[in-house]
Amino acid sequence: MLRLEKVNGKNVWEILKLKVSDEQRSFVANNDLYRYASDPDVGVIAGWPPHQSRDVIKNVFNGKEVYAIYLKEDGKAIGAIELKLNGHTDMTDRDDECELGYWLGKPFWGQGIMPEAVKEMLRHGFEDCGMQKVVLKTDHKAWI
Repeated sequence: MLRLEKVNGKNVWEILKLKVSDEQRSFVANNDLYRYASDPDVGVIAGWPPHQSRDVIKNVFNGKEVYAIYLKEDGKAIGAIELKLNGHTDMTDRDDECELGYWLGKPFWGQGIMPEAVKEMLRHGFEDCGMQKVVLKTDHKAWI
């Protein structure tokens, strides 16, 4: 489990490993995340079409290093971040390299959440997972 705190000491949001076996949390997160992932503005900048089914969310969270981003105040899932390991990305073919992917629900854009989450995931990738290289493909619109 990774935990992050927003600047100014406020525990506003956190990143938690979403375990598919945790039925209640998984169900709630899937509904929260589906609502945001089905927004046409969200998927396009992340490189995928709007989700048409909650099954897509379930499939995404089967990855070894995929995490949901939750608001601490109400426990709602608002986005996701993942280290895509070898075999789950076309950007690397080495076991000590991975791709970083992320997305955030549109109502939470521009609040500084994702830059902090990326910083923590990079730390996690290099320090905890032993990565030598983390690849991130983005544009200015996606850095929110």
